[in-house]
Amino acid sequence: MIGLSSPILKKPALVLIEISEGKNTLTKLWKSSVSSFTWLERIVKKFEELGLVKREKVSRDKIITLTEDGKELAELFKKLI
Repeated sequence: MIGLSSPILKKPALVLIEISEGKNTLTKLWKSSVSSFTWLERIVKKFEELGLVKREKVSRDKIITLTEDGKELAELFKKLI
C-alpha cells in the first residue's frame, strides 16, 4: 500500500498546503517547489477538475484559490504530514 510518505502522494498534498498558505499563482508555487512548472500546471489543472481549486485570471496572472473541499483536504494533509 502506498502511504502519504510516498512522493507520488506527498507532492500533490504539499501543493494543496502551499496554496492554502498563500502561494496563489503557478509562479509562486514553482519558486518554492522542487517540481517542474509543467508538472505544477498539470496538477493544478487536475485539482480544478476535481473541484479542489478555482483559477481566476486577474490582469496577467491566474490566481489559484481553494474551494471548500480543497480547504478541508489541505487541513487534513497538514495534520498528516
